[in-house]
Amino acid sequence: MSSEETAKTNNSNLFLKLWRGEIPLWQSYWIYGALVGVALRLLSPWLTYILVSNANSMSKFDTSVIWYAWSAIIITYGVVVLVGIWRSANKYAVLNPKNSYATSAKVGVVLGALSIIAAFGRIAANEADTVASLSEATSADERMQYQALISGINADLPKMVDSITRLNKIDVKRTGYIYYETLIKEFDDKQKGQLLNNLKPILASGLCKNTDTLSSLNGGLSYTYIYSDSKEQPFGQLTITKSACAPL
Repeated sequence: MSSEETAKTNNSNLFLKLWRGEIPLWQSYWIYGALVGVALRLLSPWLTYILVSNANSMSKFDTSVIWYAWSAIIITYGVVVLVGIWRSANKYAVLNPKNSYATSAKVGVVLGALSIIAAFGRIAANEADTVASLSEATSADERMQYQALISGINADLPKMVDSITRLNKIDVKRTGYIYYETLIKEFDDKQKGQLLNNLKPILASGLCKNTDTLSSLNGGLSYTYIYSDSKEQPFGQLTITKSACAPL
């Protein structure tokens, strides 16, 4: 067998060796567990950014399929690595009974397993919107994903959405989406009140007719619009919930 064929065979058996615990503990823990694991997690915000940036050209179904497929890859790899580290630790402990490194590695495996269980729980829960659920993230990875999402959503802002309205920023909380808009035309207080009254049914109609936003509304999310005048002073807000889409 040539050296090239040998290399291919070794590569093809890499995950099998990792699964069986045949890779030295320091390699399985630090290289395949820590280094590769962190690299995969860092790709998640990038993927999220790409999905959000192309939201207008992709259906919510396609976005969900890609996201769940990526989550499955992360979880599958995590399971293989954790099992491999545990088995490597068992072999290391036999050869080095006085060394506590194997025990420390197993503690890391338990913590990693709990993280995977939590990930399964999030997927099984089928939360209404990934962005909203990340808005109150506690882990560093999820906070990074959230920041990437917000950056993607606001990449082309501020921009004019019509002749008098400028969309400045979009934020996301667990309760839903928040749009910050400025009216560049002068209005007195009475006109501002009338404007808000006129805008609400228009916004509700648009959100309820859009498949993606309707899905978010039905999932319990809301769309809030906070308006400021030409002097950037907030003067009112409108919140659209799923009740706005109920048939009359």
